[in-house]
Amino acid sequence: MNELPTYWAEKLHAATNDCARVLARRALATSIHRLAGEKLRAKGVPGDVADVEANYLAYELGRRIEAGTVQPGSEDAYVRRCAHNRAIDHFRETSGVHARCELRDDHEELADERDPESLLSSYEEAAIIAVRVERLRALIASAPETHRVVLDEVYVKGTLIEVVVDRLLAARVAAGVERAGDATALRRARAAVDQRLSRAREWIRARIGVVAASGR
Repeated sequence: MNELPTYWAEKLHAATNDCARVLARRALATSIHRLAGEKLRAKGVPGDVADVEANYLAYELGRRIEAGTVQPGSEDAYVRRCAHNRAIDHFRETSGVHARCELRDDHEELADERDPESLLSSYEEAAIIAVRVERLRALIASAPETHRVVLDEVYVKGTLIEVVVDRLLAARVAAGVERAGDATALRRARAAVDQRLSRAREWIRARIGVVAASGR
């Protein structure tokens, strides 16, 4: 079975009984693992690490796809994008440098422009600007609070985007703003994080421009 995730996602959503659902779910996980592993290895991630990451993605992305939080028909591009982001995270961790900022928008392999997670992932595909860690941390520390919080989480602490989204959603559920288990609530949380990161990056871009112009 060499079918891609989109094929098995369609089978899973069309399943009319538990047996068909279980078979489709397993096949979907297998296809995600294969596609993600290929993408990770193509980006230079060592084979053993790529296999571990692909196992995680097979479970996590399969769960999201089954829950309906991924735009139908965009599953293949979505898996490739998430695997690419995991590769970036791997090299950040192994290099010991987390406080780098991705500032150039790049829409290659965008799953679907209506999917906030895809938009978020497309921003995460941006080219890494090699700014000295100390300088970037100083910029983040001087940012307005709304920017500083998200920049510190993602680029200083190295928190995964998915974790930031989950925290925001949990806070909204606790405040009674959103309802637990609502797939549209998850999309709204992802869109909100995407917007916050976009605005924070714009602020960093502007500050880097000021520093460059002053020759510091």
